Amino acid sequence: MESARPIRTTGFYPRQQELGAFFLEASGYEGPQWYESNANLLAHYKCPQRDDWSAKFWSPIIGAEARAVREGVGLFDITTLKRIEVSGNGAFEFLEQLTTGNLKKKPGSITYCLLLNDRAGIMSDITVMRRGEHDFFVGVNSNIEINYFRQLAPATVHVKDITAGTVGLGLFGPKSRELAQSLTGDDLSNEALGYFRLKSLYLGHVPVTLCRLSYVGELGYEIYTTADLGLKLWDTLWQAGKKYGLIAAGRGAFNSMRLEKEYRSYGT
Repeated sequence: MESARPIRTTGFYPRQQELGAFFLEASGYEGPQWYESNANLLAHYKCPQRDDWSAKFWSPIIGAEARAVREGVGLFDITTLKRIEVSGNGAFEFLEQLTTGNLKKKPGSITYCLLLNDRAGIMSDITVMRRGEHDFFVGVNSNIEINYFRQLAPATVHVKDITAGTVGLGLFGPKSRELAQSLTGDDLSNEALGYFRLKSLYLGHVPVTLCRLSYVGELGYEIYTTADLGLKLWDTLWQAGKKYGLIAAGRGAFNSMRLEKEYRSYGT
């Protein structure tokens, strides 16, 4: 549907427009597929040509962005991932009953799980992040899963869809740790914040949940904050990233890189 667009945008949207983003729809949001500002990267990247059909919604810039992220660092808009909070007495037991993951870990842990139905059939894959003893931040794929959680949650467990009130950025690439570390006094070394761990901290003046996750196969972080701080988070990372050659990269590069890593996308 074209007539309603743009209907859902993030605080990053004006910056993405300035960089010449080509937008496709993702969960109702305007999602950058690539950025025309990265056309200069084509001078160092040769891409096979496509015919008219396979070149729809595509640009050789996608490949150039993927290479730049693989060798340096890129900033991705990952807001379209659905996010919920599951909290209250019994939240741990509730989530453990519905998933395949072992969630009996200390706060600050992240567990990749399969979400099961009452016949132990696979409904989806989800990411469960434990922020506290009774407080979980869960990444799901669609409203179907959100409704499923709400239907089955006992009275003491609260399920809240926080997608619209939050935004997410992916900071991925070999230089991502150096860039993030330059913005915080917290220790982001591998020993202090290992893979599948999260931490609440400040990047510059912005309070964030920093998750040591990367779906593109490179070192990196998923970074979440409230929607009102989205533009400030982008500008903070963008300004600090100039030193490290940071580029904005789109969903085309994101999917290309996760395919190279052989990370599956459930249902695709």
